[in-house]
Amino acid sequence: MRVFVMGDDVWRDADDWPPPGTRWVDLYLHSDGHAGQTGGGLSTEHRATNRATPFRYDRRDPVPSGRCA
Repeated sequence: MRVFVMGDDVWRDADDWPPPGTRWVDLYLHSDGHAGQTGGGLSTEHRATNRATPFRYDRRDPVPSGRCA
């Protein structure tokens, strides 16, 4: 199989999945309460102070296209 390695910007061939030498990294979602705008991301550290980010779903408009609510 062929896989694309984004950081190296190259295609590589692999006989197994995951490829030998794979380095596993735990990533945690974090938020300051505004993850949908500017205050969220991934971290390798678990943060006990995460705040919930509200999520609004409108079944009449399931994929909003940037319109203001």
